[in-house]
Formats: sequence, C-alpha cells, structure tokens
Amino acid sequence: MKLFGLACVSLALLACGGRLGENDAGTTALEAGPDAAACVDLETSDFDTSCTNDGDCVAVAAGGPVCDGYACLCPNATISASSQPAYEATLEKVTPAANGFCGCPLFGTPHCIAAQCVFCPNPSATNNVPPGCPDGGP
Repeated sequence: MKLFGLACVSLALLACGGRLGENDAGTTALEAGPDAAACVDLETSDFDTSCTNDGDCVAVAAGGPVCDGYACLCPNATISASSQPAYEATLEKVTPAANGFCGCPLFGTPHCIAAQCVFCPNPSATNNVPPGCPDGGP
C-alpha cells in the first residue's frame, strides 16, 4: 500500500539527488545521481506482515524512499514484529538529520486482522478506515 502521495515521493527523490528511470525489466526505479545521498525504499511489501494477534504487529514508517538527512519518520504502516530487525537494518543504511526532533501525532495503530498486520488509522482523522479496524465496520 502506497501511503505517500506523488508529491511526497517526488520531494524525497529530489532530496536524494536521484531520478526515476526505467530499468531493463521496464519498471520504474529510483536511480541515484552522482552527488546523491544514500536512500532506502521502505515498503511494507518488503517485510512479513503475517500475525496471529495484535501483539505480533509493530507500527513503522513506510511508503517510499527515505534518504540521508531525514528529519522525522512517523508510523503510518505496520509489519510483523518478526520483521522489525530487518526493517531496522534497512533504515540503518541512511543517516537521520542531526538534532532532529520528531513529535508524531497518533496517525493510527497496528492490528492483526484476518492473519495480516493492518495499520488502522485514527478514526477521528479519516473516514477511510479499513474493515475490521476499530470503528471501521465489519
């Protein structure tokens, strides 16, 4: 699930000094420029999202590229807790901004629904709550 809009991805891409390019398989990929900062692509599809209960899920920031000098990563997605070490290893490939303070609002919480970790958004912040989430319907 892509949670960042095209504008956010474009800004992050520019901040990384990269560009979108087509690879040999014909798919679009992030290509670093010659003076580009290091970037990683954080997508929940790259990590396990299976679960048996809510405690098996952890909230993470995901949905696109994160580059050296990032200031704040607020949770907006969820993965299986068993994948958290792999997620953190991926994130360690980029360096956060020095002296960056991050005060994230409660965007939502992770839940296990139908054996998959699902990020249930704060129902007071959106009308688009997935089924099975608290206040999200059946």
